[in-house]
Amino acid sequence: MGFLAQEQLLADALMPFNDELRNASTPFEIHLYHWCVETLIPFLQLPRGAVHVAFYENFCTEPRQELERLFEFFGKTHDRRVFEYLGRPSSQTNRKGALPPGASLVHTWRQQLTQDQIARVKEVTRRFGLDGLYRENGTPNRAAADALWAG
Repeated sequence: MGFLAQEQLLADALMPFNDELRNASTPFEIHLYHWCVETLIPFLQLPRGAVHVAFYENFCTEPRQELERLFEFFGKTHDRRVFEYLGRPSSQTNRKGALPPGASLVHTWRQQLTQDQIARVKEVTRRFGLDGLYRENGTPNRAAADALWAG
């Protein structure tokens, strides 16, 4: 993991997780730890309001509202035609085997993991203090994200 070579990052934020990060060995665990680090660091190092927090799940389930929040954050107006593109799946969504018919863009990952892996996700995200970002049903918890900001 490249961020383990960043001494200042380790000292500032990752030292409590140093052993776990170094011992991650499976592609699943490496990906999980990457997600945790990449999600946690902005909350620790940036002031509240410096970036816009957007959830992929909200772009899937309430795209208009999520786009409105994004445009509002940047103080930009937008043409309503932007919403015409919301119903068009990306090329990645349509690639063979990407998403089974009737599958949820939001919850498919859970169907691809074992119960042990899901338990590991819960354990590791709890250790990083990120377990509140998502409710038990998998929906984002914006209030929990707001509570993570340092200072």
